[in-house]
Amino acid sequence: MKALIIDNFDSSPRFVDNFPMPEKDSKYDTLIKVLATPIENLDKGVASGKHYSSKYWHPSFPSIPGASAIGQKVDTNELVYLPAMSMRPLNGSMAEYTVAQGNMLVEL
Repeated sequence: MKALIIDNFDSSPRFVDNFPMPEKDSKYDTLIKVLATPIENLDKGVASGKHYSSKYWHPSFPSIPGASAIGQKVDTNELVYLPAMSMRPLNGSMAEYTVAQGNMLVEL
């Protein structure tokens, strides 16, 4: 899938077109097709390693930034808002797909 990734906190994000698809698990149980995602000040701080939560969201690299999004559940086509804490660390919203905790999504 296409994604914006960071390789470390000292380099700029870069675009790739062959990043592995995220896989669901028991906690992050919903596959989402990302339709829109903002670039917020939070995203800039986290991706640069300057935000206190940077190591939580990016515990290893490569990693996908992005704290929130509007997306579509792949299994039902339902439109949802993905708040930051709903997504799995390493799999942010700046990609074609992400995984989220279904119980934290906001239906639109």
